[in-house]
Amino acid sequence: MLIKGLRSLILVPGTGLVLFACAFSFDRPLRPIENLIYDVMMRASAQPFERSAPLTLVDVDEYSLSVMGQWPWPRNQLATLVDRVNEGGADVLAFDAIFAEPDRMSPDRLIDALQAEDAGYSWRLEGEPPSFDERFAQAIQRAPVVLGQTSLTSEQVLAGAAPQERSFKPRPTINLRATDPSLPVDGPPPGAYRLTALLSNIPQLDEAASGLGVVTLPADNDGVARALPLVFGFQDATLPSLALETLRVSQQARGLVVRFDRRGIRDVIIQGSTGTLVLPTDRAGRLRIRFPTLPRGEDRYFRVVSAADVLADGFDPQVFAGEIVLFGSSAAGLFDLKSTPLGADAQLPGMELQALTLHQSLVGDMIRPRDATAWALVAATVFFLYAAVLLPRLPSLLNSAVWLAAVAAILSLQLWFFVAQATYVSLLNLLLFVLVFGGFALVTDLLRRDQHRREIKTAFAHYLSPALVRQISRNPEQLKLGGERKDISVLFADLRDFTAVSETFKDDPEKLTSILNAILTPLTDIVHDHRGTVDKYMGDCLMAFWNAPLDVDNHADEAVKAAIAMAGAMPEINARIRAQFGHDGFKLGLGVNTGQATVGNLGSTSRFDYSVLGDAVNLASRLEGQTKVYGVDIIVGQASDQQLSDPRLQMIQIDELRVVGKTEPVKIYTPLNALLPDHAHQTAPRAEDLAAHARGLQAYQHAEAEEAVAAIDRLQGLFGGALDAVYALWRQRRTEAAAQGKEDGRGPWQAPTK
Repeated sequence: MLIKGLRSLILVPGTGLVLFACAFSFDRPLRPIENLIYDVMMRASAQPFERSAPLTLVDVDEYSLSVMGQWPWPRNQLATLVDRVNEGGADVLAFDAIFAEPDRMSPDRLIDALQAEDAGYSWRLEGEPPSFDERFAQAIQRAPVVLGQTSLTSEQVLAGAAPQERSFKPRPTINLRATDPSLPVDGPPPGAYRLTALLSNIPQLDEAASGLGVVTLPADNDGVARALPLVFGFQDATLPSLALETLRVSQQARGLVVRFDRRGIRDVIIQGSTGTLVLPTDRAGRLRIRFPTLPRGEDRYFRVVSAADVLADGFDPQVFAGEIVLFGSSAAGLFDLKSTPLGADAQLPGMELQALTLHQSLVGDMIRPRDATAWALVAATVFFLYAAVLLPRLPSLLNSAVWLAAVAAILSLQLWFFVAQATYVSLLNLLLFVLVFGGFALVTDLLRRDQHRREIKTAFAHYLSPALVRQISRNPEQLKLGGERKDISVLFADLRDFTAVSETFKDDPEKLTSILNAILTPLTDIVHDHRGTVDKYMGDCLMAFWNAPLDVDNHADEAVKAAIAMAGAMPEINARIRAQFGHDGFKLGLGVNTGQATVGNLGSTSRFDYSVLGDAVNLASRLEGQTKVYGVDIIVGQASDQQLSDPRLQMIQIDELRVVGKTEPVKIYTPLNALLPDHAHQTAPRAEDLAAHARGLQAYQHAEAEEAVAAIDRLQGLFGGALDAVYALWRQRRTEAAAQGKEDGRGPWQAPTK
């Protein structure tokens, strides 16, 4: 029992501590769930897109590929494209593409290739052959152009990617600023996405460009692009993304500021000529992309110009005036389509994701990350204390409501921050802890309560009626099984002369047991029918009480009614005994009393019973013993009589006596309902009989002996002779007292025996 109690005591708190540590220590296994919640919030909060920033996409689409041929195109054509965009007055042109190798279609490269073949051709050239790469570089140098860079998986891949010079030198456009002066600022900031290898453009293009940015869009583990890193770490350098570098060039800013602390990057600041942009990032330096819904009938967020149209004769470049222009491809064959949180079918080209990032940065419609770990830890601690301390003491329905409300509150709070405040607060750790630990604590508590109900049902099945057992099992909180003082009514029922009868059956104990069971079974049923609790069987004696373990309204009435029903059942019980066992049967004495008693599990630590203890209990036992003296079946104590509320219960006082062990006298009563004919229908006694009885009792208790005896003699035959034995006892007591010259024959009588 002790081990079982300790196990149940530490099971929920111990499990809670383990789950607490797991929920707030292991983030990586939880990311798929966090991504799922994020996607649901993104879809739920998606609003129709409104273009508020000057952004235009130049798209190498399927049409362009059909007109211009497969990619890559000759770079003289790209030079023409750059010139036309620049001629239109574009703010900046960013290439979501990499030019890692020299143009194989360039005349200088073709001549070199043909001469290398040594096919017997004779070439006569005037001057140097033109270089498309050089022309492309010159066009880039004349315009504000940002070129892309990308990551490779390993140095081996990098070595075989292109025969270009690998001594890449990053431009010092990013300034690191640590919030803690003790943190070093000579390398990539903590948390930045690290590139193991970098593929850039051929040197002459890199040198001609106004800016270089990493185009890599690392998706989450499920392949969905939800955020775009603004900074990357490569070797000892910190590199900007294509979107960030495009913003810098567009804002005519000389540099960028990345603020970080020990936990990672906090934000990125662009101090441009037109103002300051603060881009809130997560700790990895990623800016979360907001995915709006597309207008009806549209399949792209921004104005899109086909690259083939830009190169066509008669194209008006004024469409690019004041625009930030992004060059990229939506053609499926170029493999630049990314999955988004809006669904598996909502794929966007990489340049569209870059454009969304630029647009949201410029208009300020950004999702701001907020670290709520400290608050989540506090909330989880509060919930842990509730589940460990309060949950076992509260109703199961209330606990279930609290658990569901806590889960709903966490989800609602996270959604409210996301929708109303444009803030992403990750509460997954708290949510999972409350969900899993709360569910575990609830199930454990339900199992514990169910086990408790079964134990109660087993413990009380022999004491209470099935209806009361069901009531207790449904509402065990009504029970107080520890010791408590309570007002109860107690009944003792004892078979007259059963000890002598048992001697006649000493050679046949089975028959004696059968007789006793045939008597006690219907008496027990009567107790249960009147909402009583059978305390114990003491040989031929039955003890029962009312108002515990469950409260019983008018418990004194129920106890007296049970006593009357028991006395009324004895003729039928005796008839069955006579028919089955050949015995004439028994008389039953019943004592009922009401008062304060100690109720609870009484006994030792290894064995105990639910019982009652106190003077009220002892007095009920004494009153039962006096039924033999007074010749009545039932004696009810004064306290019980005072609490009776049913007017159909007709009680009549038969004496005032001091029982053994008590100094204070107590008035004793017997129910006329059990004395009169047809007592089951509670025939009312005549008023004159009651008045005569009262006068006789007064004389018995206070008159002189001769006067008292005369008054008592006149009572014979009253109530159909039902109390003649009582009157005979009165007469005997006053006569013997007078013969002995004792005056104590008056007033309360002292019971000589129990």
